[in-house]
Amino acid sequence: MEFIQILAAAEARSDLEVKHFKERQGDRKLLSDRASKELVMRVAREVEIFIRDQKAVEDKECVRKEEESRQHLELEKAVHESREKQMALKQEQKRKEKEKKKEAERRKKIWSAKIARGTNRGISSKAS
Repeated sequence: MEFIQILAAAEARSDLEVKHFKERQGDRKLLSDRASKELVMRVAREVEIFIRDQKAVEDKECVRKEEESRQHLELEKAVHESREKQMALKQEQKRKEKEKKKEAERRKKIWSAKIARGTNRGISSKAS
């Protein structure tokens, strides 16, 4: 009978160890599952942070490119306005020079006419 009790106790102990083993395995699985979930959540947060940071970098780059484009357009506009101003000044100078030449020609004709009249007068007065 003692042998049967020892056998029953060993069997009970064996059952208890199996039960404890299964509980520990279950606990490990729960821990493993929790760790997996935490890992997935951490990775998801890191991905969100990466995407946010990448978007910030892209937005900053876009703003920089827009600013460069705006400055380039302003420079082109300034160059264009300067060229137009230079052309207008050049045309004004040509117009003034043309007027000066016309005025010089007119004065030359008047002077020539006066000289010619004076010479004619001189000739006619000498002849009389």
